[in-house]
Amino acid sequence: SVGYNILEGVERIAARDSNAQLRIVHLKDPKDIEGSALWEFEAGQNTAPESKIADFWKHLEAGGGDRADVAMLKFCYVDVSETTDIPKLFDIYKGMVDQAKNRYAKLKIAHITMPLVSRQTGFQYWLKNIAKRAIGRPVRAVELNLKRNEFNELLRRQYGQIDPIFDLEKIESTGPNGERIVEVSNGKSFKSLSPDYTEDGGHLNERGQLVVAGEFLHFLAAISQQGSHSVGQK
Repeated sequence: SVGYNILEGVERIAARDSNAQLRIVHLKDPKDIEGSALWEFEAGQNTAPESKIADFWKHLEAGGGDRADVAMLKFCYVDVSETTDIPKLFDIYKGMVDQAKNRYAKLKIAHITMPLVSRQTGFQYWLKNIAKRAIGRPVRAVELNLKRNEFNELLRRQYGQIDPIFDLEKIESTGPNGERIVEVSNGKSFKSLSPDYTEDGGHLNERGQLVVAGEFLHFLAAISQQGSHSVGQK
């Protein structure tokens, strides 16, 4: 859903610019990739990041790896829980990326850091979390940003010098005044989503959408200047 928030922001920016040429197309079949566009699809299932990695790979094998110039997989904040083994998850992701690079020499793999959540307080938030636990839905625990930060740091260390990285974490955690949103839990500090960019603690509001989408367009433009013309995303 954060991915769709970003695309909504891109569409809002494009609507203001009569010269905008970026097409956003929902991908039904990887063999449909043709021409200059951003092709997006829902990979796997939320709360199951391994399924997203596997589904992303299937889309590459089904034609995306040969037809797209750039491919990137975005995780969601709900893909991290109290039991998530971050080093193991990153190893699975890295294994898929290594395999894609070996098989598709012309394909550029770009990366996106995991999105964050913001701290929420109050009776309604407490009651909502009780209801979520009762029906087995994930709770937006801000302390899980520690694990999201951990994954993102592994991503930067591994690929920061060799591949494009859209640092969604950094953008989300940098408030309008330019200061990073840093919190501390049990003596450990972590970055969190700026409350200025969200209404519910996880999804991007209109302000957040425009901020992130603007940076995403700059990111795509930088890749395009390197010679790419179509992008397979999400």
